[in-house]
Amino acid sequence: LFPSHDKVGKKEYVDARRLVLYVLKRKLRLSLKKIGLQYGGRDHTTVSHAIKKFYDLYETDLDYQKRCNEVFDILDIN
Repeated sequence: LFPSHDKVGKKEYVDARRLVLYVLKRKLRLSLKKIGLQYGGRDHTTVSHAIKKFYDLYETDLDYQKRCNEVFDILDIN
């Protein structure tokens, strides 16, 4: 589900992962713990932090918001 380690820090991958974590939590209602386990055994606080960063970016970056909304439309989760 997530890119290999050599791509972990690239902004486009980080932003995409944050979107995925948001969808898993807010739209599919999975627990932070369950998401963390699926996300390479990460702690729930790591997942929570990533989702907060998603919100921050979504609220301040109109291009990112537009791209996210396109994904939401495709997934029919608006």
